Amino acid sequence: MPEPDDGLESSPLLQASDEDAERREQPKADILKWSKVAIQNALLAATFLVLYAFADILRYISTVRLVELGICREHFLQSDPQSEEHYRNIPEHLCKLPSIQQRLAHLRGYLAALEAIVGLVFTLPYGLLVDRLGERLVAGINVIGYLLSCAWIIVVCYYWQFFPIWSAVLAPLFRIIGGGSPILSSVIYSIAAKSTPDSSRAQCFFLFMAAQLLTEILSIMVAAQLLDHNLLFTPMIINFPVGLLCIATLFIIRPCATHPAGPLPRDGYESARGSAAKVLGSIRGSSHVLSELLKDRNVVALLATVPVAKLVNPVTELMLQYIPKRFGLSLASASRALSIQAIESLILLVVILPILKKVFEVRLHIVSAKADLFIAQASLKREHISVLYAMIAVCDGIGSAAGAFILNRSFAVAIGWDNKLYLGLPFVIGMACYILGFAGSMLVGGDALL
Repeated sequence: MPEPDDGLESSPLLQASDEDAERREQPKADILKWSKVAIQNALLAATFLVLYAFADILRYISTVRLVELGICREHFLQSDPQSEEHYRNIPEHLCKLPSIQQRLAHLRGYLAALEAIVGLVFTLPYGLLVDRLGERLVAGINVIGYLLSCAWIIVVCYYWQFFPIWSAVLAPLFRIIGGGSPILSSVIYSIAAKSTPDSSRAQCFFLFMAAQLLTEILSIMVAAQLLDHNLLFTPMIINFPVGLLCIATLFIIRPCATHPAGPLPRDGYESARGSAAKVLGSIRGSSHVLSELLKDRNVVALLATVPVAKLVNPVTELMLQYIPKRFGLSLASASRALSIQAIESLILLVVILPILKKVFEVRLHIVSAKADLFIAQASLKREHISVLYAMIAVCDGIGSAAGAFILNRSFAVAIGWDNKLYLGLPFVIGMACYILGFAGSMLVGGDALL
């Protein structure tokens, strides 16, 4: 059997145990096998991700316009009090005043930061308990929390006579139910990872990302069309039937493996005591797995790059406010401009990266396993996968919370300056974060990648 540092696909990031070695000695045909359940779960996971991506883009674009309108109403009511009905529908171009846009940047920053903090605080507890509660249940509860947050924004913005617009910022608190967005994405990818053969996992994830990018382009166009017709609440309302479809998709997904049930308890006290013991055992087991993962230098280095890279996450969302302010366009037009970035990412994913992979295989004579995403198909134990994805989600939350606050605050400051050139300040900060992320990735040992 080859040594662990020989660069083969069987080389794990973590030191392999005897049990792992025996598992990898199974026939290759068995490892590469796509079962009917695996294909079904992969397709359903992709369907869930597509539906959720479609709903989330609609939600975000609608939220920006609704909050902007709410701020605009409060601004004009304070400066020129008239009947409230007079300010029910204010033309969008009147809402581009610097004071209005500054407050919008502040509220957007608070909204995004609070959502990221909720994910950061509750991702790890839900991640540690996901094996006990079940991935489908955690994902379903998460979708319910998401829909409740959408409902809160609708209530605040529709009944604007009763709710101050800043109360829309409290919407992420409903995402405590389920743990927020990071854990949802991690759970779905974990389901797919456990169902997918190791050799096909990277390719499967590429297809997932491509499908999400196509959905992003479609949802941006739909949202822009609805905003053009002044249907500001419609994109948000669409989230509810789409969310129900997500939950229905989860019900169809079949678990990869079932755990044998223990003997039935003799009474309710033993049942409660046994459940508590299983939960504590699950937490202890996940904590042990976490300590094993953090002993590996390569895993730590890769995890450290996640929050730095995620600091620039709000840049794309910031474009929805930057483009109208910088070029005097409507929010619908700015939304369509964002689809260009999604198209570029799609080309990179389905054209450029496969070409680079082929170059590695043909010109550099590197086998396919080396050219793939090694973290996605590393030979980790199955029980390590959920904890690893939970840790990635925690790092995601740290970077997203810091980035939302820093970038939106810097943009609000730049709006107050006379020269429009200064509006690019958040993008300079984003460039610095990318450089730091690249430097961090260079700390990963070559044996993890080759």
